[in-house]
Amino acid sequence: MTETTPEPIVVKPPMTVRGCLWRAGCLVIWLPLILLPIVLLALAVQGEVALWHGSDFPDGHEHPFLQVKLLMDVETRGLNVTRSYIASGQGSDAVCVQTAVNYMLWQGEGEPARYCDCYVRSEDRWALQSTASGECPE
Repeated sequence: MTETTPEPIVVKPPMTVRGCLWRAGCLVIWLPLILLPIVLLALAVQGEVALWHGSDFPDGHEHPFLQVKLLMDVETRGLNVTRSYIASGQGSDAVCVQTAVNYMLWQGEGEPARYCDCYVRSEDRWALQSTASGECPE
């Protein structure tokens, strides 16, 4: 007669909130670490990395949501970071787009700039009405 010993039953504890938060935290840290070399490679090869607004944004090709350019001039070396957003008039036929240009330079100097472009919609096209430096009117 051979006796077999029963296998022990292993009961796993239920997933806790701490376990879920720990996994989400690891993902939040891991994802940028993985994407950073890809973004730096694209920046080195293409000279810029950009995210653009949707097609309904006025002159979207001139106003990036976020654009990082590599500056490699004789006197200036570094990064140019450009951001833009609709500052006033969202959802109407007249909007103002605020654009901010900042520099992170390791050689040379660059002053940050802010400017405002106001557009008027006529039928399906946006027409530039005015451009001013500084903040957009509310």
